[in-house]
Amino acid sequence: LAARLEHPLHTRCLEMLCNFTRFPSNNAYLASMPKVIEILTAGGKSKLAEDRLWSIRSIQNLCSDASSKVGLATGSLLSLLSACAMRKDYEEQLAAVGALMNLATE
Repeated sequence: LAARLEHPLHTRCLEMLCNFTRFPSNNAYLASMPKVIEILTAGGKSKLAEDRLWSIRSIQNLCSDASSKVGLATGSLLSLLSACAMRKDYEEQLAAVGALMNLATE
């Protein structure tokens, strides 16, 4: 459902995915799943602020896993995070900058 942007439960699925990423033991597994990254990237580009926020927070959590940083540090994901860091929503900025910081540190 998280991949179906028009579904009414879409935002709740992104929120649930974000909650899964709060547990460090889930992050390496989730970060290795291309479909998860694709869903979060699409959510990060959404017109809905809540979708963007849940997606960017999830990405921030995934980027905290040391074994996943190289795979996540792609041009498209870095561009998305940079764009979100420049938006007007403070919480979105904070999550995007936090994700970039996680990618930049070991």
